Amino acid sequence: MGGYFRARLNIEPFDKILGGMCWTITGSNFDVDIEFEDDMNLGMKMNLAQKVCQSLKEMECPFPLAPHQIRGLDYGNIYPVMDWLIKKLKESRDTRAIINRKQGLYNYRR
Repeated sequence: MGGYFRARLNIEPFDKILGGMCWTITGSNFDVDIEFEDDMNLGMKMNLAQKVCQSLKEMECPFPLAPHQIRGLDYGNIYPVMDWLIKKLKESRDTRAIINRKQGLYNYRR
């Protein structure tokens, strides 16, 4: 799943997918406040799924996705979104590396 370490753990598929989506959106340099936590209850996870779907719209994802599709493990609709998110993540890695290097040099000089 594009480097998302929790995908290898023995946890619920819903948690893997939702966590992976949060991880890729955040890693894509998209300014959104989403964070998956282990101790979330189902209501909190569904609210997070709603935020993820809203973020996908704002990112102009070409594939529509609804929170119930994530919860229902609708892999036919989840896969193209995840594939698109991973491509966005890979595209942003070079940009993140430059930003991190500049910030590191700035902090070192201070």
